[in-house]
Amino acid sequence: MNYQKYYTKEVKEKSSEKLFNVISCFAGGGGSSTGYRLAGANILLINEFVEEAISTYKANFPDTKVLVDDIKKYTSDDFLEMAGIKVGELDLLDGSPPCSAFSLSGKRNKGWVGYVDDTTQSEIDFETGEVIQTGEKKIKEGIKKYSTKVQEGIEDLFLEYIRIAK
Repeated sequence: MNYQKYYTKEVKEKSSEKLFNVISCFAGGGGSSTGYRLAGANILLINEFVEEAISTYKANFPDTKVLVDDIKKYTSDDFLEMAGIKVGELDLLDGSPPCSAFSLSGKRNKGWVGYVDDTTQSEIDFETGEVIQTGEKKIKEGIKKYSTKVQEGIEDLFLEYIRIAK
């Protein structure tokens, strides 16, 4: 496997090309954003509420707008407005919502394989469906649980939500 080293300066230079617009939800410390920037992305807005992650992101990319709040409080229109763009101007909406509730190693109640003890995080998967319709191209973190028989109903519901939102 070939690995190419890069430095923050190079990431910022590539990002200045502004080839496509991105909003990143659950951005963490900026791993996905770094890759998008290396591809020439213009990161318009990120959403994160974990302080350590925000500190890391801001240390590397201090000029990025950061929404430090619960994503469930906002609509698609809110995100577009905060990013300073209109419908059709967002090329990519990135989202890596908390997935521990669906992890195959997540804590489950005995006797019912499909139950996971974390409704708040699992609800976020469906609520990002409201925000996800803002972009023409979407990237959502791939989680193995989406391909398991136990969780197949959740994937069907999420995909149906996106279909209706379009």
